[in-house]
Amino acid sequence: MINHKGYNPASYGHIITAVCFSIQAVGVGIYISYGVFFNSFMDEFNWSRATIAGASAAALFVMGFFGILIGRLNDKFGPRILMSIASVLFGFGFCLVSQADTVLKLYLFFGLVFGMGLSTVDVIALTTIARWYARSRGRMTGLVKVGTGAGQFTFPILASFLISWFGWKNAFIYLGIFGFLSLFILAQFLRRDPGVNSDNDPSDKLTVSQDHGLSFSQAMKTPEMWLICIINMLVVSCLMGVLIHIVPHVRDIGISPHRAAGILSAIGAISMAGRFVSGIAIDRTGSKMIMGICFG
Repeated sequence: MINHKGYNPASYGHIITAVCFSIQAVGVGIYISYGVFFNSFMDEFNWSRATIAGASAAALFVMGFFGILIGRLNDKFGPRILMSIASVLFGFGFCLVSQADTVLKLYLFFGLVFGMGLSTVDVIALTTIARWYARSRGRMTGLVKVGTGAGQFTFPILASFLISWFGWKNAFIYLGIFGFLSLFILAQFLRRDPGVNSDNDPSDKLTVSQDHGLSFSQAMKTPEMWLICIINMLVVSCLMGVLIHIVPHVRDIGISPHRAAGILSAIGAISMAGRFVSGIAIDRTGSKMIMGICFG
């Protein structure tokens, strides 16, 4: 069935899934690869690890801050326009880090510019897939988040080889250009929702949520909302601390650069299975127990 927007929602859902998966892989993968550059910064500028890690923390803060705005704009303008604009900031910011010869420039280019581009990666990918699949939202969200693991597996090793072949500055430029082109092209395939209510058609696995949940102001008054925010803050802070510092740590104990990047990639590879399985389990049992097991 072709909708008024000129495409068949039942078949286009597969494209949406692939696009959201790829956005997660490219966006998060390139961000995580920042940890591979630690030793290059320390060798070049003699910056402390706290200083270098601070730029990553700044990017996460900017990502979260602008994520609120991105969510509102996504409801108004749709994901295609926002992701197209964000791809420029994402790629341009990462390229500019190659010219960061002062701490201020590092925080400005990576923390602010790149962080603004990064703010769309989770919000757009996850809200879009949720709008397209209501009955199997947990499974499909888990599948899209497998893309995060795929990116974590691929880009740290790629960054390691680019640094050894072309130097760290060129590595930033090449990854930045790739990130911009990939996200910009992917954005052109995004559609906010199917435009039809497929819940009424039992033969159609594609669904769009028609839930009328809490408004933003109502959600802000619930303890569950703030509990989830606090949990996410604690988990992501711990997780990113490990992912950012694991490469320089294993370099300290004598492991080669490529193998050090491989350890970071291994975390992403193993997480792929966990993301997919947990997504399926959430549809069957709910999220509370699955969250508790994962946190444990």
